[in-house]
Amino acid sequence: MTDIRQIAECAERAVQQGKQWAELRTAGQWIGWLEFDPALAKNRLCLASVKDINDFHYPLADISARSRVHEYGGGSWCLWENGLAYVNEADQGIYWLALDDASAKSEQVWQRTDYRYADLTFDPVNQRLLAVEEDHTAQALASNPSGVREPVNRLVAIAIELSSASQRTVLAEGADFYAGPVAGPLINNQQQLSWISWNHPHQPWLSTTVSLAQVNAQGGADVIWQFNADEQAISCVQPGFDASGNLLFVSDHTGYWNLYRYLYRTSSPAPLSVEELANELVALYPSTSEFAAAPWQLGGRHWASLDATGSLGNGCLGSRWLATGLNPKSGQSELFVGAQSGVTRLPLPQPAARLHGITFNHDTQMGYAIQECQDRSAAIVSWSLNDAEAAGTSVGSASGSDEQNDDPKVAVCSTIAPWPKPDADEQPAAPEALQIPCGQSASEAQGSQTGGSRQIQHLQAWLYKAHSQPQSQTGSQPLSEYSDHSVNGLIIQLHGGPTAFADSSFDAQRQFWCEQGYHVLVLNYRGSSNLGKAYRSALQGSWGISDVEDVFVACDYVIQQGLAKAGQLFVRGGSAGGYTVLQVLSHPDAQAHGIAGGASHYGISDLLLLDQFTHKFESQYLNWLIGDAEQDRQRYLDRSAIHNLDTFQLPVIFFQGAIDKVVPPEQTRAIYDALQQRGIRSEYVLFEGEGHGFRKAEHRIDVLIKELAFYQAS
Repeated sequence: MTDIRQIAECAERAVQQGKQWAELRTAGQWIGWLEFDPALAKNRLCLASVKDINDFHYPLADISARSRVHEYGGGSWCLWENGLAYVNEADQGIYWLALDDASAKSEQVWQRTDYRYADLTFDPVNQRLLAVEEDHTAQALASNPSGVREPVNRLVAIAIELSSASQRTVLAEGADFYAGPVAGPLINNQQQLSWISWNHPHQPWLSTTVSLAQVNAQGGADVIWQFNADEQAISCVQPGFDASGNLLFVSDHTGYWNLYRYLYRTSSPAPLSVEELANELVALYPSTSEFAAAPWQLGGRHWASLDATGSLGNGCLGSRWLATGLNPKSGQSELFVGAQSGVTRLPLPQPAARLHGITFNHDTQMGYAIQECQDRSAAIVSWSLNDAEAAGTSVGSASGSDEQNDDPKVAVCSTIAPWPKPDADEQPAAPEALQIPCGQSASEAQGSQTGGSRQIQHLQAWLYKAHSQPQSQTGSQPLSEYSDHSVNGLIIQLHGGPTAFADSSFDAQRQFWCEQGYHVLVLNYRGSSNLGKAYRSALQGSWGISDVEDVFVACDYVIQQGLAKAGQLFVRGGSAGGYTVLQVLSHPDAQAHGIAGGASHYGISDLLLLDQFTHKFESQYLNWLIGDAEQDRQRYLDRSAIHNLDTFQLPVIFFQGAIDKVVPPEQTRAIYDALQQRGIRSEYVLFEGEGHGFRKAEHRIDVLIKELAFYQAS
């Protein structure tokens, strides 16, 4: 397709299809979620009756619900039987809307200048909101004993009743970060709270602490138990309670993010090691599936309790749960129901690239989730618990039964606008899961210099064929049988993070490249999440080396498989993915691996500058990825493209936001100017009003059009 008008139409359609749904919640007769619309650059609240989810509306159409805690936000709204609360993007204040009065308007609950809030949850016992608070006041910024100016994080409770004498109560403070506050049910006139905390230099996917606390007479929290208080390399996330008041949470202390239930001790509490504490945890479904994702944003949910409060005896261990786990072998999400009798895998109407926002309505006994599909836009799916259990496959019962019943009862309730359009001639390209063999790399051989040996045998990736290519139905035929040298080339897509995961969810922009005649290989290089702790940890100390090696391994593989010719390969990525793009293009061996050029979307190019000026959440992330900035300064310079421009030989196009605080535009412009002086083909596209990531639809369209033209000219 060469007509510029047709290309522009395809780019516009790809961006318009870029709506995203997240943070699914249900309570009483209501269900709701957040919708990010790139055309509006807003997060809008969607609300519907559970009786007809397809008939949803926007109760706050002009308001964007978005938190800026940790800069990435998340958990920006919550729902209960007769109301909802949200964080207003405009002022970061907390507002609420009564749902039992159709004429009600949203009211401000709490707002203070230079304060931000996130991870909202409702405490029905005390009629208050639990939240993560981030204090950016001058006093807070100057309070760090180390002299580093950074905000202060706390856990707080905010009373919804505006006339409350003490509307705000501090629940926990002193740790560098907090997440996941949750209130338990009232059992014997006692209530418990739980949350996650962590400290520098860790990230939440490296080391966190679970706290369990008793609510005291003043509404505060008295900690009575902690797991991983000594901050070992254990990541715990998503705490919650079942109907009996038992604490459940996800932990990776056995190598995968699995769901556990805490068994209360009857003896007097005493300091215990992590190993001893782990003996008090019951693994609800031990497996290699990952029941969490790297928590870049707050508010993520991969499990829910299924029994209503009071339906079981106090301390009963037979309560039921619902959870979604990502199978690292298939790369797809699976849905499980657990009970005392065993664990059942629920059927789905089609493969799930990702399930998230797991929630359960105790009034209707219906479960809900957002299902990211491979061949169409996301949908909200629902199921009747009893029907779904009857149609499931037993995977962990006491009898060891492995029989599957028929008639899946999971229903699609509501979906984002479908792809392709009804009059489209071609179906979307279907992803093929690849396991790319990789021997011991140079970074692994170095061992101690890059964080230790990491014997990863295969790289996980997704292959999307250009639209002229037939799709593999069984995966049994060699990939080369589907090759066609009329294809324009192959694009290797690199995710950001770098501790993140690129799943096979439908992505209209991937489809755009396939429409233009390019294969797309979405690579989960070493260090990616959702593939187990060992894979996730494999980038320690070697960012800028291992990921580059993995790109070269992928290049050699696709050439060997006949998917592309040398000189037809391009690499693209944003932020951390853009960093790897620049590292690849400035590597002296890049051309030898068949790479022709690439696109850096707000890519990091100066690690020392990033270390000095990045925000609190990531301020010590580089210690783990690279090393200490002072002791390992030369390593920072060696792995920064801006300091290695002499080896830069390949064409590159830069896309940059004018108000980007993570990657200053001056930094990207300096690389571009240096390449221009050396005669290296390069382009620089600056978008006014954009930060670290592009939100405006017209800019996202422009990216696709300009990037395609750049590849076509290579």
